[in-house]
Amino acid sequence: MKIAYITWVFPSLSQTFVDNQVISLIESGQEVFFFCMREGNDQILNNSINSFEKVLENYPGILNIVTWQALRKIIESEPKILLITLRYLLPWVFLPGQMIRLLYLLPRTYYFTYLCKKNHVEHIHCDFLGLHVVTGQIISQVLNIGISARVHTLIDGGSKKRLKLLIKNIKIFIVNSQATKNSLITRAGKRLSTVIIPQAVNIKLFNSVPQIQIPCNTIIGIGRLDKKKGFNYLINAVNILISKNINVKCIIVGGGKQKAKLDNLIIKNKLADYIILTGPLQQTQILELLGSSCCLVVPSLSEGLPTVIVEAMAAGRPVIATSVGAIEELVINYQNGFLVPRCAPIALANAIEKLLADPVLTLKMGAQAREFINEYYDLNKNTKKLIASIESTFVK
Repeated sequence: MKIAYITWVFPSLSQTFVDNQVISLIESGQEVFFFCMREGNDQILNNSINSFEKVLENYPGILNIVTWQALRKIIESEPKILLITLRYLLPWVFLPGQMIRLLYLLPRTYYFTYLCKKNHVEHIHCDFLGLHVVTGQIISQVLNIGISARVHTLIDGGSKKRLKLLIKNIKIFIVNSQATKNSLITRAGKRLSTVIIPQAVNIKLFNSVPQIQIPCNTIIGIGRLDKKKGFNYLINAVNILISKNINVKCIIVGGGKQKAKLDNLIIKNKLADYIILTGPLQQTQILELLGSSCCLVVPSLSEGLPTVIVEAMAAGRPVIATSVGAIEELVINYQNGFLVPRCAPIALANAIEKLLADPVLTLKMGAQAREFINEYYDLNKNTKKLIASIESTFVK
């Protein structure tokens, strides 16, 4: 099957699940044409960049003659694209700030439509519910092919009008959790065709991570350093543990706007000997750090279904996380980790202390975490589900 895979930005270190999915589709024998609306800035950090050289369709730019030739050809061969574009864009006039961004996407939309027609693409798949979905909608209508969209995060806010426009004519929604499905349907206010397929990981990549070495006093947190990730609560939890003379070392991997504030919090509490902020790292480096840690801590204030939890559990690490978003569908309390309330450093510290004090429990939870991921979050299994969902709906 020939699939056009559309996302907003690539590459992005925080969206490795997109890379995983595209590579898995290719390895399963699908022909993928990968379109992104904007080039990301994580080329150096992203290990899978080279895997996309043959499928990534770069937009030549508005000043390039290749673009104008493609635009002319698609308008001549599919003149209805002008009316379809008008029909899809006009409703956005009434949403502040959206039309300018859509007009920015328009040349790309026509260029990608031309490529899809030229290569006989059979299906459009959009990752995330962003404005790039409008590109997918237009291509789908012009070429009369099916379109699906993957939803990764809970739809618990934003304009209902915007959501209504983004879900228009989407035949099937691939959601990563029951919580995401519920939020999407509730916010949309109507029944939608959905299938739950979590973002999964290539299990083989994590088989090299060694079993937890006992004794181990190192914990790790991984994610963007922004407010909603709640790393200040993890720092406060470590401070509580140190005040109780508990030997603990904390590594926080990631970059972001909150780095200076977190640095100041570490200095203020005299925790420089106990907490390290590494900045962004490549996946191979993260796997090495996971191998030297006893658990992953996720103190987020809000989440969808964090890939970092799936990866840590695949590496055989128990997870201590806040009970937000779809995390409860991953972390089973007292089985493969601990769930704690958000904004609760004392509860976070108590959970960390339990694992540090009980190596047998840590090993048991780590083994159960790996087993859980092998069963439900294997990339190859979930890619087969994705292909089957698309084929059962669109391929005649």
